[in-house]
Amino acid sequence: MPHYFATIILVVASGLWIARYLRNTVSPSFSAIPNAHFTAPYSRFWLRWIKLTGREHHARNAAHKRLGSVIRIAPQELSVNCIKDGVQTIYSSAFEKTIWYSGFKNYGQSFMFSMAANKPHSERKRMLAHVYSKTHIQNSMTLNSILDTMLLKRFIPQMREWAKEGCVVNVNLENKALFMDVITAYLFGLENGTNFIQNPEEKVLLRKFESFTYGLFWASEFPGLLVSINRLRESILGDLVRYYRVTERLGLTNLIHQLRIPVLADTARCYKSVETFVLDLCQRAKDRMSPSAMGHSSHLTVYSSFRERLEESQTVPSDLLDVTIAGELLDEIQAAHEPTGITLAFLMWELSRHPEACARLQRELDTLGTVRSAQAIDNLPFTDALLKETMRLYPAGLGPFPRCVPEKGAVVDGFDLAPGTIVSSSAYALHRHPGVFPEPENWTPSRWIDATAERKNEMAKWFWAFGSGSRMCIGSHLASRIIKAALVAIYSEYDTFTANSNKVQQIDSLIGTPVDNEIMLRVAKRAQT
Repeated sequence: MPHYFATIILVVASGLWIARYLRNTVSPSFSAIPNAHFTAPYSRFWLRWIKLTGREHHARNAAHKRLGSVIRIAPQELSVNCIKDGVQTIYSSAFEKTIWYSGFKNYGQSFMFSMAANKPHSERKRMLAHVYSKTHIQNSMTLNSILDTMLLKRFIPQMREWAKEGCVVNVNLENKALFMDVITAYLFGLENGTNFIQNPEEKVLLRKFESFTYGLFWASEFPGLLVSINRLRESILGDLVRYYRVTERLGLTNLIHQLRIPVLADTARCYKSVETFVLDLCQRAKDRMSPSAMGHSSHLTVYSSFRERLEESQTVPSDLLDVTIAGELLDEIQAAHEPTGITLAFLMWELSRHPEACARLQRELDTLGTVRSAQAIDNLPFTDALLKETMRLYPAGLGPFPRCVPEKGAVVDGFDLAPGTIVSSSAYALHRHPGVFPEPENWTPSRWIDATAERKNEMAKWFWAFGSGSRMCIGSHLASRIIKAALVAIYSEYDTFTANSNKVQQIDSLIGTPVDNEIMLRVAKRAQT
């Protein structure tokens, strides 16, 4: 009798697999679309493997070069590398987010980035859009004061010490400390923010944020895994430690590290520390809110403004209000300090390798004189070109960011796609299209200045550092503002030099950090010309 039931189970399972095989293979939606890998029609294994081993974007880009602008990367999933009838269609309001985002939760709550449906996302975005608009960012006296404090009173004095000592500095870490202080002051008020720049012992928390980014593969591909690990870690942590010691003795350390297995338990633990850190910031801002400050925009922090609007919306139960606010602001802290720090670090590295570009930048900065308003800085053409080219070659948010074809279906680059098909694009591949960006692997800031108006317009369409559409990065104007302000402050007074001849590499992952989270440079007082 047991053999009878086992046979039935085996037959049913085989039938289901064959049905899925035939559906995936003969699907009219995919019949004319080339496969990036021979296993793509049957399994997500190849896609997950290249994600896990840090090769996804390189593999996508190579496949697009071979096979065209639309390729199949999994049974029901396509990669798209074109703008017209591609990105412009996929990232419209008609395409909603997929289950892939369900693994991104803070305090158990979805936040703006991870909300699947467009309607709740739009409601949340309206509560925050005003403090991230270009007009507000360019004219905010509060932000100006924050940048003056962080740059002129904290960061530049620190650079003075580095230059005097002639030491080698990890600018990736120091930049993230700078931008952590900037974003927490902007969100919670200068008196409630962090001071990582001047307190080295506090920078250990930046490592916890970095550890969390290493767990993004597991959070997105296996939603809920990190939460489960965090619940179990107390009972299994000792076994994990003993396990890793055994793997070292057996010589399996490199393989284990390549698969990112050791970071899982540590990621869950660090994630908990990060949540506690942000809750403390929120509580500090909440405690200092005075009734007289509410309703007067000149006194409002992002925290107090968001809290007031969320309460008025009545979209969140009162008992979840604090964690909902903290969850949203945790994401904004992560999205503000990590990508900006990465971008500025890669930009400083390229300027250190290209002294002629650094000299050109400094000549442009000299034209500012004592007037360094946001508008004046934003109008500097070479400064803008430096930032764009760095974000093109080293996009901090590589993606991809999948979307789901709506119920009525859709046409993408001439292909009729069935409802439910998952489609996505990669900033890495879009930014390396040779027809748009000649010699795409070269860092060439002048391409943004010397090109014709028509070419500039085309490059702007393909520039995807902040995404596009209704769900593009809400903080794009803030990011550009604070990176440019830092660039002006640093290179008006200092030069930077590479510490060794090694080429800095970017990790191929959702967040494109430098390998080992390090970019090592030397700092010297600017040579007078």
